[in-house]
Amino acid sequence: MRLSRIYPITDRTACVSHVEQVAAFARGGATIIQIRDKVATGRELYEIVVAAVAMARPLGAHVIVND
Repeated sequence: MRLSRIYPITDRTACVSHVEQVAAFARGGATIIQIRDKVATGRELYEIVVAAVAMARPLGAHVIVND
């Protein structure tokens, strides 16, 4: 049986930051990770995404943004 691909989505209410979540997901084998934060300002989201991409890229993961 082959499972379809899924990708994890970060959660603002988690006990760790979006960037830490991205690192954990990438280390766990995720290759696409979605950052989702409906509360962050545009600037905050930009800074989160820049840091997340810097973390994900060396681990072979891609970051997508929903907002």
